Amino acid sequence: MARIQRISSIGHNCRNIAASSRWYAETLGFREQERERFSGDWLGQLLTLPSPTIERCCLSLGQEKLELWQFCSEDAVVNNPKQGAQAPCPAGNDAAFQHICVVTSDLHQTFSAGACRAKQISNAPQRLPDWNSAAAGIWAVKFQDPDGYPLELLQFPPSKGDLRWHEGLPMGEMPNKGNGQTDKILCLGLDHTAISVEDTERSLAFYGRILGMTVASQGHNHGPEQDGMDGLIGTDVLISGLHPAGGGVGIELLNYRKPEGGRRPRAYPQASDGDEWRIGLVVDDLVELYQKLQGEALHTEQGPLVNVPNGFGPGPLACQLRDPDGHALLLFGDGNP
Repeated sequence: MARIQRISSIGHNCRNIAASSRWYAETLGFREQERERFSGDWLGQLLTLPSPTIERCCLSLGQEKLELWQFCSEDAVVNNPKQGAQAPCPAGNDAAFQHICVVTSDLHQTFSAGACRAKQISNAPQRLPDWNSAAAGIWAVKFQDPDGYPLELLQFPPSKGDLRWHEGLPMGEMPNKGNGQTDKILCLGLDHTAISVEDTERSLAFYGRILGMTVASQGHNHGPEQDGMDGLIGTDVLISGLHPAGGGVGIELLNYRKPEGGRRPRAYPQASDGDEWRIGLVVDDLVELYQKLQGEALHTEQGPLVNVPNGFGPGPLACQLRDPDGHALLLFGDGNP
């Protein structure tokens, strides 16, 4: 059975790629790896846009990768005219909500070093309560990047989180050249990307039964700490953590049962929208999965299989897909259309 092996990258659009790259480096310790420009018929077919040109900046943090895309062509503006101007940052209970979770070895130090000066979502950093066994002792805070994309800083207690956040150099220390001392690494990597979903079972069927991801954790968060973290009132959210076959970065499903009244959907989502996130996924047999998807109704859009140039992604074959709630996925694999 074809299934997702790993998440290769998580990315979003931006208005000024140089400024965004600099902000991520200065605020969260990301490192710019490469910057390239892509265009051509293949890109238009993949993204279902007329004649797009993108500049892409790849940033690394630990073992993970964040991609910033800036649409450069006049035919593919970062603001979808059907949506109007730059979309406001969605609340957690909006259907369009998505964020990335940056794991830190010291949340308060990381937050005070720069994230505190960003536009805030949380009222303040929150320690999740002891009664919540799945999340007890976790510190978290949410804020926005310069383009309004939600981000989360998270610090795990020793008893929680992947072993990679607690073992060896990636957890916190590296040699300081020249004096034999060690410096603390504050931001360690990306734990997951979280997406708002309207129906947990529907999304589990899509990501689990169809894409082959496994449920790694489930929890139920509510109370004043969750309100403070989300900037909402009366929050009640079901959380399901999914992992690909090869481990690494996961996907977290956020089903907000309360507060009601959010649920702002994205009308006519396009790859060039000002609030577009995308998740890059590596599939062990993309052709088989693509054929399987054609017989399924649990997605809102499926683009064509496209041969992409070397260096664009982790495989020569790709397609764009939207999950049941409209979140964008880019699937990569080997083979021919």
